[in-house]
Amino acid sequence: MALDNADYDKPAIDGSLKTIEAVKGDDAKVVVAFVVANNAHRLEWKLRKVGGAWKISDLLSVTGEWALSQYQCE
Repeated sequence: MALDNADYDKPAIDGSLKTIEAVKGDDAKVVVAFVVANNAHRLEWKLRKVGGAWKISDLLSVTGEWALSQYQCE
């Protein structure tokens, strides 16, 4: 999920990775974009500061149109 179901190709990801970060109080958003095998991927990581540490509150795939919050996790 962290790679939007793309094959792990470290050189391709490292060579194309772009990030944008925005922090507002105890909430943050990081948008990442990368290309693997000529397919563009874009993910949005939502974070929340809890007890002084950043925790992932959701992970969304812009290209794959899914969100981690859609799944029932225990």
